[in-house]
Amino acid sequence: MNYNMLEKVICDTIKEEQIKLGYEKETIRLYYPMHSLAHILEEDITDVAKMDAALAAFATTVEDKLGRIQLSHSGDRYCVLIPPAGAAYVNENYGDNPFLQAFIDAVRKHDCTLEQIMEVFHAFSDQVECEKSESDEFDYIIYFKDNAIDDYRYCIKFDLGHTSYHRFSKKDFAFMMDEAGDSQMSVSEELTTEAIPDEGEVDLTKEENYQRYVKLMKAIRCMTVCNDKFDMYKKVTKKFVAMADYKDAAQLAEECKLLAKDTKKRIKKKTYKYAMSKKNDAKKSEDYKVAAEEFRKISGYKDSDDMALECDALSNRMENRMIRSRLFALGLTIMGLGTVVILAIILYLK
Repeated sequence: MNYNMLEKVICDTIKEEQIKLGYEKETIRLYYPMHSLAHILEEDITDVAKMDAALAAFATTVEDKLGRIQLSHSGDRYCVLIPPAGAAYVNENYGDNPFLQAFIDAVRKHDCTLEQIMEVFHAFSDQVECEKSESDEFDYIIYFKDNAIDDYRYCIKFDLGHTSYHRFSKKDFAFMMDEAGDSQMSVSEELTTEAIPDEGEVDLTKEENYQRYVKLMKAIRCMTVCNDKFDMYKKVTKKFVAMADYKDAAQLAEECKLLAKDTKKRIKKKTYKYAMSKKNDAKKSEDYKVAAEEFRKISGYKDSDDMALECDALSNRMENRMIRSRLFALGLTIMGLGTVVILAIILYLK
């Protein structure tokens, strides 16, 4: 069993999220199909009981690092729950990843181009492979030939000015590419509500509906943290609830609920961070007003309500100061004009 590889994959995923959203000592849930875990462990495991035993042994080996991991599954779909101690361990022991930071910064930008992404890769190595994808799911596959730099396959999708990506281990990627039609992969980041059909719009069998919603669920994972992502999770949850008696739809519905809750939490964290930056960097009254508005969007989160009031006070203080400055300047101007008039009268009388 390659427990070291599984530990690396889990820690790499946690680190990736910390680069995107910042570190927070929080519980993290990661989901894996059994075949993916088998590839990571480098074992031919197709039996749930054997996988349960393997993961239980793994949890014991990393408990001193990641804390007491909780494992659960529905069918062959596993949830690995990492306690806050695990997030802290990764933050403290996994150093900065300059490549991943530069890559994430690049794909976050609107109208990011392939050339800009390739510049990031080539900044770290001349040995870079870029393959045009024949799949509709993504446009390019990019990776380093030297696995010592980064051993993941990055699947890139460009869509209407937005760039999304999903990364796979080498073995997992090869397995997915071998799957007929690549039906298990989905990396689209920008989805609209039109992507989820209302019941009755199309005549699909239960299995076709099920596969469509599984695909959408995977795609939503790759979306940036925003209200649209939260709304999408809620809609897909309803779809799975409606077919809860089919396969593991009920489990997927619960999973979507948790992901929606986690997304809402991350939205608040992201908004709070942005509001604090606007407050700390404020140079004029309007900047404080913007910060106050952002804090009010997440009323009840941490000290957002107090921060909103503080920004209001700072905005009013700055406006009053500006008014006083203008009145003082106007007074000086009037005094100056008065002095000129008096001097003129004196000179005239002479």
